[in-house]
Amino acid sequence: MYKTQSYDIHASFLVPAYNLSDNVLSHYVTTQYGQSDRGSIEIDVWLVKASQDTPIKSMIESLRKERINYQTALEKELSEGKLENNPEKCAKVRQLEKGKAIFAELIAQAQDPSHRKQPDEEFLKIARNNFTRAGFSSCQPDLQNYLYLTGLSRYTER
Repeated sequence: MYKTQSYDIHASFLVPAYNLSDNVLSHYVTTQYGQSDRGSIEIDVWLVKASQDTPIKSMIESLRKERINYQTALEKELSEGKLENNPEKCAKVRQLEKGKAIFAELIAQAQDPSHRKQPDEEFLKIARNNFTRAGFSSCQPDLQNYLYLTGLSRYTER
């Protein structure tokens, strides 16, 4: 009997940026969505503060600092207490937990060679076109030393 595979892929496209503001370690740009007969793909596009000498290593260090910043802010919110009956504070705590988890996952994937892949040429062509626009070009994005991190988010076989 023939089995049909279906899967969804989640990817993160991390672009080194050499001229982000001093207080900006990363900047989420957008999520690209794609669909095929086998499943879907979501690609989160990020600019990440980096140095030209060590773009990959410095991007990972910026991601670590982001995770620490979220952890510190989360600990501060939790130490102030009074979460029950305060929907605004609960929402802020959930946002900080989500941010911490996102950066922890990005760090783990960036350090694991099995997650590092090569995007298709069409995606790179679109990225090059979009990052040459005035709003992004001032950040000095480097489309030669990016990290394209992928993983399965769903897999089924019938």
